[in-house]
Amino acid sequence: MSKLEEELSKQIAESGLPLPQREVVFAKPRRWRADFLWEQPHKVICEVEGGIFVQGRHTRGVGYQSDCEKGNRAQELGYKYLRVTGPHVTSGYAIELLTKALFNVSLGLDGHRRTEAGVPIVEALAETHPGSTPGESTAVV
Repeated sequence: MSKLEEELSKQIAESGLPLPQREVVFAKPRRWRADFLWEQPHKVICEVEGGIFVQGRHTRGVGYQSDCEKGNRAQELGYKYLRVTGPHVTSGYAIELLTKALFNVSLGLDGHRRTEAGVPIVEALAETHPGSTPGESTAVV
């Protein structure tokens, strides 16, 4: 596992998001592994793409094509398939994206995060994390 994957794993644990499975084969008989995988009820895969600015495997022809096939297969299997880069991890964007994917969050016109059902995210997170109060939940987002 890469340093970026370890950093994202640490951020996930610190944020209070559900913990994922790591390096899981998800599309047998292919041996594709998901960097981070959440099964039901979330069905989310997150891939950390390293080496994108140095012509790494993910940006060269065969590697890029294989990554496209992997992502398409994940979506065929019903997963939300997220790809993040090093700058996404270090800036906090990856955690924000994962929060949205895991809790079906969208940003309302009033600027408050809401679930797809229109419930403000603070209330939805309090329901998801029993015993927490809405004020405590805002750090997750």
